[in-house]
Amino acid sequence: MARQSFRIKHIQLLLSALLVAVLLAGCAAPAAPAPAAETAAATEAAAAEATTEAAADSGTTAGDKTPVVFWQFSTDEPQIAAYQKAIDEFEKLHPEIDVQMEIVPWSSQQQALTTGLTTGELPDVSMLGNNVVAQYQAIGALLPLTDYFQKWSEEAGSDVTADFWPGDTYYYKIGNDWWGSPVGVETRNLWYRTDLLEAAGLAHHFGFGGYGCDSTDRAELVAVAIAKSGVGAGDTAVVVGDTIHDVAAARACGAKVVAVTTGADDRATLEAAGADVVFDGLAPLCAWHQATFAA
Repeated sequence: MARQSFRIKHIQLLLSALLVAVLLAGCAAPAAPAPAAETAAATEAAAAEATTEAAADSGTTAGDKTPVVFWQFSTDEPQIAAYQKAIDEFEKLHPEIDVQMEIVPWSSQQQALTTGLTTGELPDVSMLGNNVVAQYQAIGALLPLTDYFQKWSEEAGSDVTADFWPGDTYYYKIGNDWWGSPVGVETRNLWYRTDLLEAAGLAHHFGFGGYGCDSTDRAELVAVAIAKSGVGAGDTAVVVGDTIHDVAAARACGAKVVAVTTGADDRATLEAAGADVVFDGLAPLCAWHQATFAA
């Protein structure tokens, strides 16, 4: 988030440490999460104890440290412990830095960030849902990380962004700059009741598609879906999406784009990205389709 830029190098080092910690934590057996209030209290106590111990080991007093406020959105105990471990290790390497982790539940992410932008009470570094990076970048709330990735790459001896998954580019790289750094990944599957679709007369619409097993590139997924659909010469494929990345993927495949403002991107952003038409929801879609392709 947009705060004093001199802190960003420390933040970037923290992100690299967090990435390692989260990946290692993913191999551990999950535990049942505690209530958010209890988890936050326990985390604050642990963080205070760790800060005191680190200061004692380094001979640095709390007043000599530069505070870095870090908003962490997970209330899951193993993840909180992993982040705290990364913070402890980071502070041992940089005793002049005091990383203050604050727990903001995912459900409160949007409200907390929006309120912070209004009041000026923002963290130095924060987790973000990948679906809102473009939203906050568009209003100037984020600092670009491109220069820091470059310095990080020089220190590492290789391009650190080469380790990012191809899909990360759609979310974190806007224009020529990186605006976020991935720290974890999860897989989600969509399941649906085929019998209900058949009863509703919709099953034939779900006989094909482009899925994660086909490619990790969004445009390639659209191309796979178009190829499976049987769209031929003279036919027009229509892609419906709610992000600028959906618009870009459709354009790359020569498809028409219907954008809906059900996601993080607003009407102006979707129109600027090149959508053919933008709706506030899916209700007008059928009428638009009939009017557009009736002839």
